[in-house]
Amino acid sequence: MKKKKRIILVKAGLDGHDQGINVIKDFLIEEGYEVFYFGLYRQMRDIAEMAIQEGVDFIGLSVHNAAHFEYTKEIYDYLKKHNALDIAMVVGGIIPEEDKIVLEKDFGVKHVFVSGTHDANLNDIKDFFRKNSGRNINPKLILENKSKNNLGLFISELANGSEEALGIVKNLLCKDVLTIGITGHQGVGKSTLIDHLITQFRILNKKVGVIAVDPSDCIFGGAFLGGDRTKMWRHLFDENVHIYSMATRDGHGGIADTTGLAVKAMKIVGCDIVIVETIGVGQDQTAVRTIADMTGLILTPDTGEDQVYKSGIMQVADFYVINKTDIMPALPLEKFLNEMLDNKVNFSGKSKSRPFIISTNNKNCLGIQKLSEKILEYGRNL
Repeated sequence: MKKKKRIILVKAGLDGHDQGINVIKDFLIEEGYEVFYFGLYRQMRDIAEMAIQEGVDFIGLSVHNAAHFEYTKEIYDYLKKHNALDIAMVVGGIIPEEDKIVLEKDFGVKHVFVSGTHDANLNDIKDFFRKNSGRNINPKLILENKSKNNLGLFISELANGSEEALGIVKNLLCKDVLTIGITGHQGVGKSTLIDHLITQFRILNKKVGVIAVDPSDCIFGGAFLGGDRTKMWRHLFDENVHIYSMATRDGHGGIADTTGLAVKAMKIVGCDIVIVETIGVGQDQTAVRTIADMTGLILTPDTGEDQVYKSGIMQVADFYVINKTDIMPALPLEKFLNEMLDNKVNFSGKSKSRPFIISTNNKNCLGIQKLSEKILEYGRNL
C-alpha cells in the first residue's frame, strides 16, 4: 500500500484572513494528501502537540506578520522537547531571503516558500511534498513505551499497511475493553456528543480512546481531517485521552479498513473504553457494527418517520440518541421509536435486546450523564 502523507497546516498570528491557506489545503487534498487545518488563532504549542498525537509527517506554517522566528521557534522547541524533530516543518509567507537561512539552520525548517505567483507557489509546494517521503520509523520502537505521543504514529503505520506494525498488533495481547460505535447522518452532533462522553468517562477515571473517521475524497484520494477533533480540543493535553483522526481511504460502510486495527492499538496502550466515530453515514453504512461491542445511532428531533423506516442503520443500533433537543422537542420521535421497537420481535444489535433511547442536548449537557451511565451498564451486560 502506498504511504499516505499527513500534513497539518497552520495560519499563525492574528493578521489577515486564511483564504490563501485554504487554497493550499484544497490543492494538497486534490494531490492525494491527508490534511489537517484547524482554522485561525491556534496556539503553536497546541499545533505541535496535535502533530505528535496524530502521527503527521509535516507541519506547514503560514506567517505574514514578520513573526516567523517566534512561531517557528515555539514549534521547534516543543517538537525537540518531545523527541519529534522528525516531523518536517515548512514555512511560507512574506519572509526576507536572509531569514530563510536562519530558519533552516537554527530551527530545522526543511523548506521556505516565499511569496510569488499563484501557480508558481502551488508548483513549488507540489514538488516539495512529492520529493520528501515523510517520517521513517521503526514500529516496534514506537509502541514499546505505549506513550500517547507514539500511538498516533503507530496507527499511521498501520493505516499505511506496514507489515511490521500489523504483526505487532496481531501478536500482542490486550485487555477486553468496551468499544462503542457512534454513527449517524452528517450534522447530528456526533463529535460534540463524544466530547461530553469523554468528560463523563474521565470523571470515572477511565482511560479513553477515540478513532474519529472522516471521508476520503472519492476522486483524488486525499482527505480533510480534524474537523471532528476540533470539537474535542479541551482533551488535547489529557494524558489519559487518546484521539486519532482516520481517513476512510478504500474503506466502505462508514469506517476505514484498518479502523479495527486502530481500535486494538488503543487497547494495547491501556484504554478502558474506545469510541469509534463514523463518517456521516447513509442508509446502509453499518460497518462499525463489526468492530464495536455496541453501536449508538445519533438522530435529531426533526428526523422524519420515512427516513427511519428506510434506513438500514436503524436496525443495527443498540441505543438511540435523540440529540439537539434545543432545536425542537424530542418526544414525537421518541414516541415513534418506541412504537417501532414495540412491533419488533427480534433485535439486531450486538446484545440482541431492546435498544434504549436517550434524549440529549449538547449545549447544556442535558442527558449526557444518563447516557454515559446507560452505556456502561449496557456494556457490563454484553
